Amino acid sequence: MYMKIMRKNFIIITLVSIALMLSGCEKLKDLMTLTINTKFEAEFPINLSEYLVKSGDSPSQNNLVDFDVTETIKIEENFDIEPYIKKIKEINLKKIEVTVTGLKEGEIVNSISLHVKDIGHIVTLNNITPDNNVFTLNVPQSTLDEAASILLNTKEITITVSGNATESIFATVGVSIDAAIIAYLLN
Repeated sequence: MYMKIMRKNFIIITLVSIALMLSGCEKLKDLMTLTINTKFEAEFPINLSEYLVKSGDSPSQNNLVDFDVTETIKIEENFDIEPYIKKIKEINLKKIEVTVTGLKEGEIVNSISLHVKDIGHIVTLNNITPDNNVFTLNVPQSTLDEAASILLNTKEITITVSGNATESIFATVGVSIDAAIIAYLLN
């Protein structure tokens, strides 16, 4: 009985192997993929004291201090997918989270806008405080797909964080993008 089962399994495996070989290596390559769940992250330092020194102004309720910081996220800097950079088949972006850290009690960032190069405005957040500082963005899947396509084709994505405050704050805006990377196991 055992030999009969083994023979049947051997025949099935052999037939599947022959079918895969006859259908071409490309189909075999497509079957041999790995999904890597990771995060693409960037930090944007906000030092409004620098902006005040440059402008010579002092903050007040009627005098907002603007800031604008740009960072580029590069696939090659992601430790999780570094071994698979040349084997990436697909990138699926799932969600974007923005976190503002370093605000002291009573400090408020009036607004923060997030822009992605070649896509445009993603979101504007308002009234960020030490207690209201973590935001999971409601981004349309079509926008996430467009950003994923840029990442796949250029291996990087450029994000600009801009906004304003009435305080001379020192904070960091963190952007974290959850992603699933599908990579080929074979070359």
